[in-house]
Amino acid sequence: REAEIKHSRIAMLAAAGWPLSELYHGPLAGAAGLPFGLDPTQGRAPSLLNGNLAESAPLLVLAVLFASYLECRTLDQVHGLTATGRTLRAGQPVELTYSPGDLGFDPLSLYDFWGRLMPPLVEARAAVDDEYRLDWLVYHRRVMEAAEIKNGRLAMLAITGYA
Repeated sequence: REAEIKHSRIAMLAAAGWPLSELYHGPLAGAAGLPFGLDPTQGRAPSLLNGNLAESAPLLVLAVLFASYLECRTLDQVHGLTATGRTLRAGQPVELTYSPGDLGFDPLSLYDFWGRLMPPLVEARAAVDDEYRLDWLVYHRRVMEAAEIKNGRLAMLAITGYA
């Protein structure tokens, strides 16, 4: 699940970024006074199949370093995936409440967006019943997680089509 979410997020960014890079490269290069860099590929973004991916080697090295940093950062959060096979803090085992793909980065609070939009009757009940409010939020967070997985799978197929 962890790998699927990470690959889905990368694919969603790529599915949006690939066509945008082809559409806006010319205007952005012209505005910055730079030459049009997509001439070798006839205006297409460099990829493995059109033979121009090697030109982006420094950027690929940076991407691999950043991905390695994220992997090392999440390794401690996943229970049982540390070098010793258990997660310890101050010498004591820790039970972690980690969900796959949770990097603690949600600046727009999108995971809780639908949970915060409560109809008036639900909001009235949630105001007096904390357990009901928590169940409402957990349910809508799972709905958002399922939507992320489904859109990520579609994006992975889209990227395969772009290549």
